[in-house]
Amino acid sequence: MVEKETDQSEDFALQSPPSDPERGTSEWYHKRCEENAKLAAKREAIAKAARKNEEERRRVGQKTLDLEPAPSDPPRPLTKEETRQKIAEIRAWLASILNKKKE
Repeated sequence: MVEKETDQSEDFALQSPPSDPERGTSEWYHKRCEENAKLAAKREAIAKAARKNEEERRRVGQKTLDLEPAPSDPPRPLTKEETRQKIAEIRAWLASILNKKKE
């Protein structure tokens, strides 16, 4: 079921106090129609901006999803031996860099 969005300001634009001497005249009616047209244009602009923002959010979100790696099992912690091995590899790598700079 589609619900119609109601805007109290639109309803208010067609209403005026019963004591309004212009109420019911063609000038009053045209003035209210102009106000309603302005309100409708504002609502349409807001709806258009909301749609554009939603599309942009989806497009950027899709790009983000495309750039992220596929989810996998979280990495397991290294064992003590694996940690020592990694440290040794890093030290050797750093030593090779320092030796190249000394030459």
